[in-house]
Amino acid sequence: MATPEHLTLSSIIKSVHQNLRVRSRVIGSDLAWEEHRRNKELLKEYAAAMHKLATEHWKDKSEDNINCRIDWVAKQSQSYFIEGGHAECYDRELQKLHRLNCSAELGEDSLKYTECNGAVNFNTPLSMLDVGSCYNPYKIFPFFNTFPIDLAPATEDVLSCDFLKVNVSETDKAVEDFVKCMKYTSSSDEMPEIKFLPAEFFDVINFSLFLEYLPSSKQRYSSCKKAYDLLRLGGVLFVITPDSKHQSANAPLMRNWRIALETIGFLRISYQKLTHLHCMAFRKCPFPDLPKTFAKKELSRFEKFNKLTPPEMMVIPQDFSACTMEAEKTDSYSLDKLDTENVNYFTELPVSF
Repeated sequence: MATPEHLTLSSIIKSVHQNLRVRSRVIGSDLAWEEHRRNKELLKEYAAAMHKLATEHWKDKSEDNINCRIDWVAKQSQSYFIEGGHAECYDRELQKLHRLNCSAELGEDSLKYTECNGAVNFNTPLSMLDVGSCYNPYKIFPFFNTFPIDLAPATEDVLSCDFLKVNVSETDKAVEDFVKCMKYTSSSDEMPEIKFLPAEFFDVINFSLFLEYLPSSKQRYSSCKKAYDLLRLGGVLFVITPDSKHQSANAPLMRNWRIALETIGFLRISYQKLTHLHCMAFRKCPFPDLPKTFAKKELSRFEKFNKLTPPEMMVIPQDFSACTMEAEKTDSYSLDKLDTENVNYFTELPVSF
């Protein structure tokens, strides 16, 4: 049973997300996001609420609890990077290439990967970019060297970064400069904002309860494209998104997400529907034409997709939620009228899928 404080904190989080979506409908997602990121007081309140929810109200790590996402990512990372899962993925991809008779030319990086016969070494600790980290929950795992970033950090060990705005740097000094910045500790009130991230540097990128925060499908897709550019070949993008319905209820949306990420060059290597979450792992495939071939074939099967571009496919139910004209004009609306079916389980989730 949720406590009064739990309900209050959840209401703060939910109202921020809903107001952002409404503003996006009124002025467009880019302007709405810019307006949102400049509201420092709101971001501070949001960060404090999320931190308290996660550390005081989500302590139980059973499958029924939202914090199980942290252990899920950790276990999947161990299996893939440390216990040989990446080599198994490589072997399966080769088999699929042969079955599909894929004759697409491989890039230089892919050829190097092939010459290693899949036995690419990922050294521990693994470099993890935790996007929307809030309070750096993965620092407890010794096999992660975590780089936690957040639009509104809740703790001092998380650096400020707007992932939508951050640049991808391919310069020779990008990694060196980035590591120096991440090690920076300051006694001042303002921490420096991360303006760039090094290309092809990270073994793991974590989008845990992050994508649904963004008010548009195109922003979600562009974030995944950026993650692709930041990952090493064979690296993994984790996508954790909330949904308390049964597995098949929103299966078409999750299929759309998978297809959209395949057009970028990702292959989904793991999926599990927990009580309140969809947990997915996507590998940056060394043979990018393989997932793109899968996506092309799937898109051709569904005529209705022909009118959709990949950036338009990463939708969530709230994107379709109707607001009254009065609400849009006043930039506000009743929580009882929007996403009412999600209110009952939102005491467990930070965002309603």
